Amino acid sequence: ARLIQYQQNYQAAAKVLQVAQQLFDKLLEVAGA
Repeated sequence: ARLIQYQQNYQAAAKVLQVAQQLFDKLLEVAGA
């Protein structure tokens, strides 16, 4: 059960990081323009 919990946490963290990366890319685009 703990492994499943860890996997769900990992997937959630990965999704958050992905969104943060996209936001960061947008900010760089706007700042560079």
